[in-house]
Amino acid sequence: MHAMPSKTLLRILIVAEVVGYALGFVASFILESTLPEALRAYHGQTEFSGWVHALVGVGLCMLVLVAVVARIGLFFFWRPARPLYFASMIGALLMAVLGGPDVSTGWEDMLDTMAAIICGIIFALIYFSPLRDLYAKKQPNKSLQATAAAPASCD
Repeated sequence: MHAMPSKTLLRILIVAEVVGYALGFVASFILESTLPEALRAYHGQTEFSGWVHALVGVGLCMLVLVAVVARIGLFFFWRPARPLYFASMIGALLMAVLGGPDVSTGWEDMLDTMAAIICGIIFALIYFSPLRDLYAKKQPNKSLQATAAAPASCD
């Protein structure tokens, strides 16, 4: 007999994912000094011209906004959160490609990979487990509608 994943498990995973990405982001700044000099010089450089760099920056800001809204929505079982979460996943993949080569420390890479694995688990839970029903369109209670629609009898 398989136990159904719980709302609590999903919420823990959402928090763990956010914490993993946040710690990876913090680690990139704190541990940058541990990179060899040649990599430190390369870290943060882009090959884009000014307007393309600005466009990627705007895209990254929009992606972060959508990602934050999606995770908050998933936490509170908001129906539009699922497609937003999926869009943020696709957006992150596109930004990784557009961002070009990347330099990271081992800790940053480990934390980002952990968060990405959790992201995949969350995706599977919200689309392919019984938890997907938490995000389904709410059906009106037909018994209440039938009672309200019934004419009052005058006996």
